Amino acid sequence: MNSINAIKLNKTDFIIALVLLLFSGFLIFFKINSTQLQDWDEGIYANIAGDMVENNHWFNMQFSGTDWYEKEILPYWLMALSIKNFGFTVFAVRLPFTIISIFLVPLFYLITRYYLNKILSLATSLLFLFSPYLWISHVLRTGDFDALALTFFLAAIVSYLYLREKKFFWVSSIFISLSIMSRGVMGYLFLTIILISELIRPKFKLDKWKIKKVILYLTISILPWLLWHFYWLLQGGQKYIDVYWKDQFFNRITTPLQGHYGDFYYYFNIISKFIDSSYVFIFFVGIILTLFFTLKKNWKFFFLLIWLTITLVPLQIIHTKLYWYLLPALPVLYLTTIASLSKIAQPLFIKYKKATVTIVSIIFISHILIFSTMTFGYITKNNTQNYKNFIKNAMTNIPNNEHNIVLYNSGNNEYININQRLRWYLYYENNKQIKFATTKSIEKNPEEYLNNPYWIANQDGLKEINNLNKQFTYSKLYSDGDFTLIKIKSL
Repeated sequence: MNSINAIKLNKTDFIIALVLLLFSGFLIFFKINSTQLQDWDEGIYANIAGDMVENNHWFNMQFSGTDWYEKEILPYWLMALSIKNFGFTVFAVRLPFTIISIFLVPLFYLITRYYLNKILSLATSLLFLFSPYLWISHVLRTGDFDALALTFFLAAIVSYLYLREKKFFWVSSIFISLSIMSRGVMGYLFLTIILISELIRPKFKLDKWKIKKVILYLTISILPWLLWHFYWLLQGGQKYIDVYWKDQFFNRITTPLQGHYGDFYYYFNIISKFIDSSYVFIFFVGIILTLFFTLKKNWKFFFLLIWLTITLVPLQIIHTKLYWYLLPALPVLYLTTIASLSKIAQPLFIKYKKATVTIVSIIFISHILIFSTMTFGYITKNNTQNYKNFIKNAMTNIPNNEHNIVLYNSGNNEYININQRLRWYLYYENNKQIKFATTKSIEKNPEEYLNNPYWIANQDGLKEINNLNKQFTYSKLYSDGDFTLIKIKSL
């Protein structure tokens, strides 16, 4: 059987990749501290990593005093190492993910070169770089884990496509392992893409790896994860099973976790909202053409089809819908569209070269200009600091010798995202001890909280405090409209 020859990268390719790296770095690092910790995940992750550093718990993640089994360990290690070296700052929280994610677009360029010429590869990479979806919250420029795992996966694809016939074919499995240790089950989907693509090669009259290579690849990919989860099982027992497998895995599939529900059109609407509605149709055309070329016994397009299938079909099956779940499919949506359309247009290019080049250039340049403007808008205008600014102003009303602050939540949930972001700024950046309180906990034991006179509540929480059977009085010290600092006066 014949093998399929990869494009031989030359000096120009590496120069282009380097330029994309530097440009990506500029965009990603630009005003990286201009936004506060993001809702839910980033605030929670920062506190867990901060606890790792403060208590030297490098093999025991804790969230609000309880063991944490929801996410994989690697991102927390990266975040904690950064905090340990650069201090308890938002910059340190985001630094490792920012550094790694600047390789995202250069790696994508190297993948596109397997399918396209230099000019089309560069244009496609710029379209991907300026995709507004990449610059919304929870993707780039945050301490979230999704862009991290995707970067590792693209590194695995580059290694696989260009080294699969070489002695160091196993390098790809290292990046797969890193993606699994970053995003767990999502990393296994990445592994599945490569293994299916490899094992099906004989159907396309191409050679495949011998069984020894497959076993080595699998071992390197999954062994660190298996060892870590065996340690977790020994440490957490039934709690680990209930949290990681029952709640975070199976419940995400069968029920909308934490109310994250969406219908069949949820991800179509995400593309329309964060990119453009026309791209729903454009990407659909790319998928259909990719299927067409796969049926023509083209393994390169089969690889793209498997990538599309493994990253898109599960999104429609699982009941939990989150917009960042679409991220692993974004690169291949762009690549399949451009690769398939360019293949279809080859006869036109040969017959009407000048006209074809002109039309294609206008389309690419116009889209890049439009989306780059949107991207710069996301980067420069998204500078919300209301949590941090509130804490900064509130601290001027709290005596230096007062070290305890009560964070009050409306309802009975002690650990929602509001408290975790405020906790980071209070505890790690201002050295204040935090006590969480809810209506239920105060009614049960009011004296426990009244010993700490300085409280912070959001507006809903303040209304509930006013209805606590008048067990105490208070004065307002500072408010920014969203949060209020109060001082408890008496019973």
